[in-house]
Amino acid sequence: MEWGDFVIPIPTVTDLSRKTAWEGGKLIEHPGHALMFDMAYGFARLTFAWVDQSKNIFGIPRPDWAYDPKLPENLQRGEELYAGPRFERGHLVPKDDVEREPRDFAEEAVRATFYFSNATPQKPWFNQGAWKELEQWVGKTYHKFYVLTGPVLTGGCEVFRGVRIPPAFWKVVAFIKNGLLRTAAFLKAQNPAWLAAIKSEPEPVEEVPDQTLYQVPVRRIAQLADLNFEGLEEGDTLSTGLVNPMALWLPTQDAWRPIVEAAQIIL
Repeated sequence: MEWGDFVIPIPTVTDLSRKTAWEGGKLIEHPGHALMFDMAYGFARLTFAWVDQSKNIFGIPRPDWAYDPKLPENLQRGEELYAGPRFERGHLVPKDDVEREPRDFAEEAVRATFYFSNATPQKPWFNQGAWKELEQWVGKTYHKFYVLTGPVLTGGCEVFRGVRIPPAFWKVVAFIKNGLLRTAAFLKAQNPAWLAAIKSEPEPVEEVPDQTLYQVPVRRIAQLADLNFEGLEEGDTLSTGLVNPMALWLPTQDAWRPIVEAAQIIL
């Protein structure tokens, strides 16, 4: 898909995820972002946005949350899920990503990020630290890039008000480096037991928030998201770009590289 200065392949649904994908995995386009909606969960399986920091403008007012007019309301998770302190409406595409010139575009794009299709149930502590800063960190090196974001919808989901809650969330950024398409993938969990299981570690005794952001191989995100990332895995900087081959976090399928500051990201 071409929304920015270069083209990237968009992930597609697998045979399994196609069963619950809206119109078989069709991409729903809005000003500033697009999404792939999952009917079983009631929110997006994948979002897609172009970030151009050279055209950023800020100060667009935050609108009220509303149902996505391109989807049936009864398929979306609205205020009945988010009422109370347990979970917040977590943006998959944050408003900062789409606040760019011209202003009338920015106003429409920001409004679309407040559709319930772009919200996912996140614990209040989740959208902090490295996860919140990630795109700003990438922007220090590349001012123009694509961001693909989504929830993990496989295994370990707790149920709240009849809704399965994603145990983790992921991002894949795509950019041009030396004339070639490169990608970097990241994961942050909000379910400590799920994180321990997926890393083959002992289950925590109590649910202590783990604010760690991990850089992981793109192919690992494809497995956890139940999506096909063909055309994006080949340029994965974690799998191909380690300067020191003897580094602790080797470029394998199960590599987990903790990120606490921008300098630790392999781009």
